Amino acid sequence: MGPVCRQAEGWLKRKAQSAGQGRSTGEQADGSQKVLKKKGIFLFREQVMSTFATYLIEEARGGSKPWAGRAPFFLWKESFYSLCEKYNLNYPKYQIYDFSKDKLENYKIKFDYPIFIKPADSVLYSKYEFVGKQKGYKINSYSELVKVISLISNSNYPGKFIFQEYIYGNDESMYVLTFYVSKDNKVQVATCGNILMHDRSPKLIGNYSAIKEAYLKDLSFALKDFLESIKFTGICHFDIEYDIKRKKYYIFEMNIRQGRSNFYTYASGVNLCEYLIDDYIYNKEKEFEIANKPFVVSIIPKCMLKYCLNKNKQKIKIKNFYRFSLSKYDINIVRYLYQMKWDYHIIHDYLKYNK
Repeated sequence: MGPVCRQAEGWLKRKAQSAGQGRSTGEQADGSQKVLKKKGIFLFREQVMSTFATYLIEEARGGSKPWAGRAPFFLWKESFYSLCEKYNLNYPKYQIYDFSKDKLENYKIKFDYPIFIKPADSVLYSKYEFVGKQKGYKINSYSELVKVISLISNSNYPGKFIFQEYIYGNDESMYVLTFYVSKDNKVQVATCGNILMHDRSPKLIGNYSAIKEAYLKDLSFALKDFLESIKFTGICHFDIEYDIKRKKYYIFEMNIRQGRSNFYTYASGVNLCEYLIDDYIYNKEKEFEIANKPFVVSIIPKCMLKYCLNKNKQKIKIKNFYRFSLSKYDINIVRYLYQMKWDYHIIHDYLKYNK
C-alpha cells in the first residue's frame, strides 16, 4: 500500500469512526460528514480508490462488507459467463483449458478458428514471464495454438486459460460500461465509453488508450436489471464488444473495480466518489440515470491521438478533451519529466506495433 493509500486509510477510519460517537445526525452532517465528503472527493478524484473507501467506511461503521463472499466468484471469468448464461446476456462461446491437467493433443476445440485465448486468472498469469508473452492471443490455426500453448507451458504457468470464439471488430467496436450500485442494490448511474484506441504493446494490448462518449440505452438497462438481480453493490464495469459480423454486442467480463481508464466517468459528468459518499454517508437515494455528456479522454498526447485517428481513417471530432495521466493537483518537475518519458514510450510503442 502506497503512502497516499495509507494516508487515506487512516483519515477515513478516523472520520468514519467519529461519525457515530455522541453526536446527533444533524451534528454529524454539519461536522465530520461534510469534511468527509469534501476531502473524500478530493482524495479520490482520480477515480482509483472508491471501492477501497467503501470498505473502510463500512468497516469503521461496523457494517457488513457489501461484496463479502462474492468477490472471488466474480473474479473468475468462467464463473461470470455462467451468470451471463443464466440471465440471457450475450457472451462469447468458450471452453476452459487447464494447464495443470489438460494436454493439447487430447483437447478438442468446440468452435472454428480464429479463436482468442486469454488467462482466466490474470493476476496469477502476471507472475510468469517468458519470451512472446501477451495479454491475450488471437489464434488462426491449430499450429499457432500448439506454439502458444508450448510457450505458456514452458513457463510453468499452472492456471487456466479461456479459449473463446473470436469476435470480429476493431478499436471502435469496443465499449466500457460502468455502474454504481447503492448499498440497497439499486443501480443509480451508468456511464458508457466507446474505445477510440487500444494500447499496442503485446503485454498491454486491449488496455484503453483513448475513449469517447457513447450511449447504449438498451444494454445499460439490461445490465442494470442484471446487477440488481444478483444483489451486487458498489462500482463495477463491463468490457463489451460489438461484433460487426454477427451484429450483436458481446460482454467479455465484469470487473468489480475501476480500471485505469475510469477517469472517463468523471469526464462524462459523473463523479463516482460523490455517489459513494452520498450513498454510505448521507443515505441519499437517487433515480437511475445514464450519462450522455460529450468527451474524449486519452492517455496519449492530443497531437498523437489526432495522428492515429487520421491514419486509421477515423473521423472523430475531439470535444472536451481530457488527459487522465495529468492532474493540476500533481504538477511538479519530477512528474513532468516522468510524463515526457511516458509519452515517448507511448509514441514508440504505437509506431512499433501498429499495423
